[in-house]
Amino acid sequence: MVCVLSEEESIVVASHRDDIDGIASAALILKLYPNAILIFTTPDKIVKMKTRFTIVVDLPKPPYCEICIDHHLSNYERLMRTGALSEKDLIDPNAPSAAFLVAKYFGLRDKISNEIVEMANRADSGDIDEKLSLLDLYIKLNASNQEKLKWVARKLAACGKGIFDDAEFKEEIRMVRPLLELRNKILKLVDELLEKNVEVAIFDCRKINSALSRLPPTVFTKRGGKVAISIYYIDSGDLKISIRVGATDFEANKFAEHYGGGGHPKAAGIVVKNEYVLAHLISDFVSKLKAYTVAYVEVS
Repeated sequence: MVCVLSEEESIVVASHRDDIDGIASAALILKLYPNAILIFTTPDKIVKMKTRFTIVVDLPKPPYCEICIDHHLSNYERLMRTGALSEKDLIDPNAPSAAFLVAKYFGLRDKISNEIVEMANRADSGDIDEKLSLLDLYIKLNASNQEKLKWVARKLAACGKGIFDDAEFKEEIRMVRPLLELRNKILKLVDELLEKNVEVAIFDCRKINSALSRLPPTVFTKRGGKVAISIYYIDSGDLKISIRVGATDFEANKFAEHYGGGGHPKAAGIVVKNEYVLAHLISDFVSKLKAYTVAYVEVS
């Protein structure tokens, strides 16, 4: 599929603000439409927006959207259920990343585009080295700063993986490096749990920087754990639950949908408004996975 849009001045793009895939997807669009208006947001906010978007990427399709490109199963199922999936949309839950689908949609095959897609694919699969970790942390630390996210998207569009050699980017990520110590502490904690044969983990991350809050369940399931969740605060003051699934048939998206969230079978998220709902959710989570050894861990 190759699509070419006209009227570049009126192109309004929304992309996921919290991870490499969302920023990489925006970077690919900028390669074609450098004057596009970028808005970085979250799944829970996009569905309430009344803005008329030309392209929405790595997010649920909002009410006014010409083209939606995404790889989340929950989005696909919702659009099929409501009849809102159009011929212009590209929703493929089997795709390795939204960036992969953006490149496919617009026929982007040049060297830099391929590098951007590879970075997004690796990030979404959990194959993250120190360089990608720094980029991911930078994005998460600046998730509420639209200008910083636009800046890094433009850098990616111009440099691809060469961004890691860019002098300006190197200066920017100096603020991120102190978090690497905490990251290494989390990796050690995960290994200790797995050595004790813990199969399901609940990581309470409310006391650490939210930029690292999704790391524990991701690493835990990548290294052999069955299922894990992390609990942390988001900008609104609400609690966010991130779910990650390893080698088991537990479906993260199905569990999340019961509480108003969504995502993939292996990765999903939920926004929780109060402690009562959180307590019920955790009880339900443990009940569904009672056949496994479960541990609750406060990360600090």
